[in-house]
Amino acid sequence: MEKTYGSAWRRLAAFLLDSLIWVIPTFVIVAIFDWRYPILENDEASVKDFVLAIIYFFLGTLPAMLYVAWIESKRGYTFGKKIMHINVQKISGEKMTFKRAFARQCLKHVSFGLYYIGFLIGFFTEKKQMLHDLCVEAVVVNRKKDF
Repeated sequence: MEKTYGSAWRRLAAFLLDSLIWVIPTFVIVAIFDWRYPILENDEASVKDFVLAIIYFFLGTLPAMLYVAWIESKRGYTFGKKIMHINVQKISGEKMTFKRAFARQCLKHVSFGLYYIGFLIGFFTEKKQMLHDLCVEAVVVNRKKDF
């Protein structure tokens, strides 16, 4: 059976679905923390923003990265990928290890920092691989819809 690779659009939809799981609760937690414990009210806003960014990272971003790495190393898909019928795996077809999956998550943030160029290359590679996929030798493949 020939592999068909997940399109960038399908992957974007899966990412947006997965983001709902983390973004909304994290924003609520940060807003409550900011309201309940006003940080450095008399100091500059930039210091307050820095502290809130640190809180956001440890309450939202890092747990999300760990969760996605764990679930992709165990099942090969997240909630959003399951709905979009795509699966992450090594190029060889095997499941990824947690270490490889976590490295993939970290590399996604490099792509964010490079003005999304790492994501855009997925439109031009043969296997529709983005920068984070290329670096860890992973592919996103379409799955049968009966799971």
